[in-house]
Amino acid sequence: MTTADHQPSTATETEATPAAASTAQDTAETTSGDRVPHDADVDFRSRWEAIQYGFVDDPRNAVEDASILVGEVIENLAATLEQHRRQLEGQWSDGAPDTEQLRSALRQYRDLFNRLLTI
Repeated sequence: MTTADHQPSTATETEATPAAASTAQDTAETTSGDRVPHDADVDFRSRWEAIQYGFVDDPRNAVEDASILVGEVIENLAATLEQHRRQLEGQWSDGAPDTEQLRSALRQYRDLFNRLLTI
């Protein structure tokens, strides 16, 4: 990562340069592409609340249910991340991508890589 990647851009720079627009698109795609889909997120959170409420009456069952739920979330997240990786691969592996497309793909891989290491 270069110093330029950390420099805030002005509105004029963002509107005027294709690279800045590409960067904004890269960030939006990477951010939304590596999370659990919204409907699954809502379901998981609802189930988590039920597990927490059930702890009072049956602590052991609540912990067992929590283990199962966390396993499902991990599987869902892994499938989502793999799908995102395949989409990234599709951006550069078909045809003859230009250097800008390859740069964009590498940036997206870097962002995904760094996020994976912080999980």
